[in-house]
Amino acid sequence: MEPFEINLVGENLTVTPIENGSYVITKAGREVTVLVPEITDGALTIWKSKDMSIDQAMQIGELIEEHYL
Repeated sequence: MEPFEINLVGENLTVTPIENGSYVITKAGREVTVLVPEITDGALTIWKSKDMSIDQAMQIGELIEEHYL
């Protein structure tokens, strides 16, 4: 899968899918975080990151999901 760009509140971020289903998020060529989607029993996707709040991870995750629509 190829990297793609998203825009989060005026900031351009590059999203690079990796083989394990996670996504590396970079800004200006520097890694910001790795996002991991977790599917709940109710089929909801919860986006998690060790480097940011759940709210921030969810915002970026929603933009990733929109990219694939």
